[in-house]
Amino acid sequence: HETAVRILLASEVGLKCLTTSRITPVHLACICADSTCLKAIINALQTDSISKMINLSTKLERFTPLHLASMIKNGSECIKLLLHYDEVDVDAKDHLQRTPIMYALINEIDSSTIGMTNSTLDYANFNYMIITEILTVC
Repeated sequence: HETAVRILLASEVGLKCLTTSRITPVHLACICADSTCLKAIINALQTDSISKMINLSTKLERFTPLHLASMIKNGSECIKLLLHYDEVDVDAKDHLQRTPIMYALINEIDSSTIGMTNSTLDYANFNYMIITEILTVC
């Protein structure tokens, strides 16, 4: 992936390009859990675009890049990289009203290691929230 990203960046490809689902290169790097590519993409963005690109949610599911990285067991390096930016919204909610930290907990990514400490998630009621959600679906 890294070589492809470097070639595309050298050819000045548009990093803000969106699919009809509003998936950007930042989302794709997080889906692949490729922190090297993610770093290269973010570094190539103009400073004023970084906040928008790291918080942009997909059209249907409303997944931010942080949601996607938190859904993947080996996404912790991407999570750390995204959390380096103060603007990243750790409390963004997807179509199921789940935040990135909820996915990190579901996937057993240690939230203290990745530093999502600014979240407003109620840890004491986390299991209750999941059980309630499952019962609502059933």
